[in-house]
Formats: sequence, structure tokens, C-alpha cells
Amino acid sequence: MDSDSTVIYRHHIAPPRAFTQFSHELIRHPRLSSDAARLLTWQLSLPDGAREPLSRTAERARIGACAFTRAKRQLKEEGFVHERRLQGPGGHWITQQLVSNVPLSDAEAAKILVRSNPDDPKGEGERSGKAVAADRMAAIIACSWPRAELTDLAHRHKPRMPDELAHAVSKCTTNQERARLVAEALLTHGATALDFTGAATKYSDRPAAQRMAGLVQNPRPVLNDVAGAFRIALRRLYRTRNIILHGGATQGVALEASLRTAAPLAGAGLDRIIHADYVEGLDPLALAARADVALPLVNGETGLSVVDLLEPG
Repeated sequence: MDSDSTVIYRHHIAPPRAFTQFSHELIRHPRLSSDAARLLTWQLSLPDGAREPLSRTAERARIGACAFTRAKRQLKEEGFVHERRLQGPGGHWITQQLVSNVPLSDAEAAKILVRSNPDDPKGEGERSGKAVAADRMAAIIACSWPRAELTDLAHRHKPRMPDELAHAVSKCTTNQERARLVAEALLTHGATALDFTGAATKYSDRPAAQRMAGLVQNPRPVLNDVAGAFRIALRRLYRTRNIILHGGATQGVALEASLRTAAPLAGAGLDRIIHADYVEGLDPLALAARADVALPLVNGETGLSVVDLLEPG
């Protein structure tokens, strides 16, 4: 043995209580700093039901602000931490954080988060005022709305003399292609790119074109507003249903208005759910998870288009 050799001896006693098991892959992860590993293992050691955010864990672990920012970024890049923001009742914004002991993709994390109810951390199910099913349906409809509107506009673009856009639309074989062509035209030239001279519905088509031009130019806030309006209508329907089912009141003052506004939305949502099941074998919760992921990502670094919000990533 060389004179400068070091020999390591390890003495280990299994703790009788208050311990957590971690995989070697997690503890020895080559791309996680010591702060990131400490932050992750601390979070995973918390008891079930604990709602301590990552920032509070960093404070308790004495990880500084800059080091915390780097550690959190590493954990998100490696798939151990996922975040999403959603708007709850009354317009209040909530940030949900998911910490896992194995890397998760965005879709996998969204599927877990969509099953959770931020207003019901104990998992006691939907209670009064917490119509989670309505919010999930609203997200699905909001993501399907742009392509449906753009497809309608593609069919109604009827100038007196067929232009380049009309010829291109006529050669398309899918609604997705038609919607993408119209979206690109609206983004480049605005609402004037479409000509409804030969359309019977031209007076309503022009405002629709202006509305969709605003969407393709600034999609995220427009989609958030639309999703919010859909949530209100579907929550009203959900609560009206509760009044009928649990109270036996079939003459409620909001019944007629709820059916009038929510019935077309519910039909559109069911259409998307059935389509996803037939085409991809995708269950409704997975589709809702995809919609929840798409809304904050649209027009961001991923390049997600308003035409492809419900398409598989």
C-alpha cells in the first residue's frame, strides 16, 4: 500500500424511525448540484399531505436566493420539479408545484396535477363551489376553439376572384391544414387577409376574422380570457345540476340561462373527448392534462401554435 493512500471505513446504523429511502440514481445524479439534491431530498422526506413550497424548504435548508434559483432550475430541467399556474374562483391565481422522486415528462406531470384540486389539499373530493370537472372541460374547449373558428373562416373566405389563399385552402385535405393557412394569413396581414364577399354570413364573419386576428397575434391572454368565460358558464351549469339533483328544484332562476350558454360548450367539449378517444385512445383526464399544459405554453419557446393545442406533443 502506498504511503499516501487513503482507506475509507463506513459505519452505518439503520435508523429506527423518521427516515426516507432514496435511489442511488437520485443521490448520485451527475447533473444535480448539492443544493439541488438537498432541496429535492428534503422535499421528498416531508410527511404526506405537507404543503411546504420549495422556497420555504430552501429557507429551512439555508440555501440562498441565487443558489435556490439555480437548484430549482436544475430540478425542473431534469424533470423532478414541475409547476403550473391556474386561475381559481374569483380570479385568484394559484401556483401548483409537483415534486417527484423520478423524472417526469410535462405530460406525465400534468396528468398528476390535473387530478388534484388546489382548493381541496386533503383530497376529499369536489365540494360546494369547487367544480373541478367544469374547469377541466373549459380547458379542453378553449384549446379546441381556435382551430374550429379558423376552419370556419377558411371555408367562408370567398373573394369574387379566387386569390392565393383561396387556392391554397382548396388544396388542403385536413381542417388542421386549412386552419394553419388562415392563421398564418391573419398573423401576416390581419383581418383584411380574408374576403367574405361571396359568403352568406359575411356580416358576422368580419367580426370573427378580427377576433381571430387578435388571437393569433397575442394568443396567451386571449385564450386565458376565453377559458375564463368558459369556466364561468360551465361552473354555473354544474351548480345548476347540483340544485336539481340534490335539491329537487327544477324551476331555478338560472336554469334557462345556464342551459342556453353551456349546452353548446358541453357539446363542443364532448365532441373533442370522443374524437380523442377514437383517434388516439386518449381518456378524458389525459386530454384535460394536455389542455392544461398547452394553455400556458402557446406561442412560447416551444413554438406551440393555436392550431395544435390538443395535438400530441
